[in-house]
Amino acid sequence: MLVQRARGLLPRIWRSMPWVQWRLLHLTQPTFLVAVCALLRTEDDEFLLVRNAFWPKGQQWGMPSGYLEPNESLSECVTRELHEEIGGGVVEGIRVLDMSAGHRMRVEILLEGTVRDLPSRDEHESIEVSDHRLAAMDTLPEDLHDGHREKLEAHLREG
Repeated sequence: MLVQRARGLLPRIWRSMPWVQWRLLHLTQPTFLVAVCALLRTEDDEFLLVRNAFWPKGQQWGMPSGYLEPNESLSECVTRELHEEIGGGVVEGIRVLDMSAGHRMRVEILLEGTVRDLPSRDEHESIEVSDHRLAAMDTLPEDLHDGHREKLEAHLREG
């Protein structure tokens, strides 16, 4: 009897308070960060790499990456991060290569796309990224971030 009453009453209460729904969900459900890492290639099949000052010493080169902001598409995120990190570039053909649960409460998305119209290396100053360059698989820097090296190698093995 109590279950039947609750089954009829609770959904009506829930639907009548949409302003409370998201607050309750936010307080009771895990919140995830969405980390985006972009494997961006040029027409010459080189990869765009950035040197990130905040990554561990000896692993500061890697693919452009950042966090998805509210109401932002994956393509918009990659374009914004590229402009923040190196000051420009045009990104096209973004597609998801992989998505997985990451460190703690983080969803990690690996994207692939093409990039063109990159700014010169001295056109932009950033606290986060001190340099950027293009590299082929046989010219990857020694201090490439371990996780990014694994992602690049795995993706190239798969074709």
